[in-house]
Amino acid sequence: MGDVDGDGCDEITYGSAAINHDGTLLYSTGLGHGDAQHLADQDPDRQGLEYYMVHEEYPYGSDLRDARTGEILFRTLDKDDTGRGLAADIDAQHRGYELWCSDAPVVRDIKGKTVSAETSLSYKKNHEADHFRSNEKTSFKAVSRMSAMNFRIYWDGDLQDELLANGRPPHFPPYLQKWNGKEAVALPLSNGKQLYEMGNSVSCNWSKATPNLQADLFGDWREEVIYWDKSDASHLNIFTTNIPTDYRVPTLMHDHIYRMGVAWQNVGYNQPPHLGYYLPDHAEKIQK
Repeated sequence: MGDVDGDGCDEITYGSAAINHDGTLLYSTGLGHGDAQHLADQDPDRQGLEYYMVHEEYPYGSDLRDARTGEILFRTLDKDDTGRGLAADIDAQHRGYELWCSDAPVVRDIKGKTVSAETSLSYKKNHEADHFRSNEKTSFKAVSRMSAMNFRIYWDGDLQDELLANGRPPHFPPYLQKWNGKEAVALPLSNGKQLYEMGNSVSCNWSKATPNLQADLFGDWREEVIYWDKSDASHLNIFTTNIPTDYRVPTLMHDHIYRMGVAWQNVGYNQPPHLGYYLPDHAEKIQK
């Protein structure tokens, strides 16, 4: 949900269709239902917002489109349900967001060019399992990990996104990742532990690695993340970063697209909030 056509009123986007504020159809791409979608200023060199989504019906795969007109900017095809996909600015070497989904183990730049192939963002197992320890108290045995294809987060001090991933069933223990230009590697907390090792924290939606809520709650522009406590479901565990940053950025909740993203984050399959501006450009203007 957000003002995609600049008329001061929000439009509602359900999958491949956008509904205007007066209830009329703004557009429909005709590509059908999808389980993940992301609205943001993903391409800072294009006017307006972009919309990235994956599609359940084959062969539609995934697409990036102009959020105002529905124009398809690029798309990928798949022979099966493309169930997961994420748009996030994880790599400072490439301007704009990076995109990836479950139809292929590649990361693409905002123009659709492959920037990293056979990455650890795919569904394969990798050496990251060695970073995890068996925790008898919580019965977490993260001997291999699921892909980070649902939630991004501002956690450390740079202007790129970090990732929220999770381990194997049955508890899908959550943990942080950082993209190093080739693959996503584990990003430990300052005490050397991971999220799942603190307060019996678990994902609220099975394999989708979704927290109960993610938002800039405390106003320092980095984001907090909330998980429920498996040992006592009446408890919520709130995590915040203690990593310093060189950048002064207004609280993200002042951005309308972001604030709306927080509000509808828990609708359907939880999706992360995104900004209506491109953070590296915004932060540079503020520093000047």
